[in-house]
Amino acid sequence: MSEGAKLPVQARLKSSGLSIGDLARRSGVRASAIRYYEECGLLPTPPRRSGQRFYDHDAIERLKAILAARALGFSIRDISRLSKFDIRAQQKAARAKAKS
Repeated sequence: MSEGAKLPVQARLKSSGLSIGDLARRSGVRASAIRYYEECGLLPTPPRRSGQRFYDHDAIERLKAILAARALGFSIRDISRLSKFDIRAQQKAARAKAKS
């Protein structure tokens, strides 16, 4: 090989997110349930690369919270309502009301 010739190099960069299969394995939740929770709005819609979903690592904690709520008897609708509850906004509104 001549000096200065370049060899083609292929590198697999570690993904910055979890595929749905990885998330399912790590959380113990079936991929179909993950897609369902996403459809219901309990999980944010993840970005896609080459058509494949990639979740951030926080998705594992979100799934644990969903599973805990389900184990306590909360419905998907209840969990959805709770996930939209913004405690800071509620505290701000309460302080404003108390001042008036």
